[in-house]
Amino acid sequence: MYGGFTLVLATINSLTSNAMGINDPHYKQLAALFSEINFKKEKIYTNSFHVLDVHQKIYSEFTDTPSKLKQGDLFFWVTLPNYDAGNSSVVTVDISNVSWQELDTFEGGKLLRKK
Repeated sequence: MYGGFTLVLATINSLTSNAMGINDPHYKQLAALFSEINFKKEKIYTNSFHVLDVHQKIYSEFTDTPSKLKQGDLFFWVTLPNYDAGNSSVVTVDISNVSWQELDTFEGGKLLRKK
């Protein structure tokens, strides 16, 4: 009985939990949109773990404190939810306390430059 119950729960969990993590198609689509812009090979900071690196081979550096970036730094703000049941591919950050120039907007993110 216990074994059957465990099997049912494991099956339900595997069908309802997204375990794709960074390989989720939403992240892949966002990285593809980002790669279409010309960012002059500048260093890109982001609140996501390797979304650009994995899908488009664009180096990015994670930060959960964009307020500490220097004037002129680029910040790729990923607004997609975290599509991983076990790990955090995206960290929610507050960007309201910093002055930003919005360079581009995508479905699921924005490219900003710190003023």
